[in-house]
Amino acid sequence: MNIEFVKMHGLGNDYIVLDAIARPDLEALDLSELSIRVSRRRFDVGSDGLILLVPPTSPDADVRMRIWNSDGSEAEMCGNGIRCLARLAVERGYTTGDALNIETRGGLKRATIARDDDGEIVGAAIDMGEPTLDVRALPVDLGRLGDPIEALESGPGVYLVGNRPFGFVGVGNPHAVCYLDRDPADIDLEREGQALEHDPAFPERMNIHFAFAARPDCVVLRTWERGAGATLACGTGACATLVAGVLLGRTNRQASLVLPGGELDIHWDESSGHVFKAGPAEHVCDGVVVVVVQQPVASTP
Repeated sequence: MNIEFVKMHGLGNDYIVLDAIARPDLEALDLSELSIRVSRRRFDVGSDGLILLVPPTSPDADVRMRIWNSDGSEAEMCGNGIRCLARLAVERGYTTGDALNIETRGGLKRATIARDDDGEIVGAAIDMGEPTLDVRALPVDLGRLGDPIEALESGPGVYLVGNRPFGFVGVGNPHAVCYLDRDPADIDLEREGQALEHDPAFPERMNIHFAFAARPDCVVLRTWERGAGATLACGTGACATLVAGVLLGRTNRQASLVLPGGELDIHWDESSGHVFKAGPAEHVCDGVVVVVVQQPVASTP
């Protein structure tokens, strides 16, 4: 079976995107295994995962997004991937205008397309909704963490995980954020990120972030994503990091999040309580991947 794909990225967080609105039969494939295969760098197309554009199940949505990490696990949401999907949905005429509602496993998200002076799509702004601040609503085993080392008037407390302090924020998926007093460039992300992702306190694993507030309006961030490892950018992680920074008194409600792949503009609106994220969505290439579909073997009478 030949499957057409689009490779896209948001700040270097790259995905193979398949259109299951045009090809409804794609949902019947083993997309977990396909994500593992196509994500292999140097041996296949190479990506941080696989995104499927599908018809919505909610009457309030224009399209729906499903996403698999490079290890084959299905995720709730992806902040960079959803901008790419929004761009593709508009380019293929699956919605009218430049605003659309996208159904995800992490809830309904509102996307607004950004265009340059020539009218070309360059990115999108996403209304991520209200963050989850109650750590008890997140997949965290507090019995393994003990009491918080720092209590906050609102939002999550700060807990010691390993030997570092983390706050927890949900943005459709769970995040642990550690604010440092220095640039996180010297963090051994491969060692610490992997260990923390699989800490026994996180029964569904965890997205791990190390942040430094260089200024109240500028945060340097490195991220380890569950199921994908170290990535150049994490959109939901940037949102969670800003929220944690506000609660900890480290940042303003609007700031630039500086990631290895570039910058995202994040705003936690005080009046609505919603988090807004704006950034690029880039088209890399189109291609075809060949999938061998096993046919059932007829039994011999």
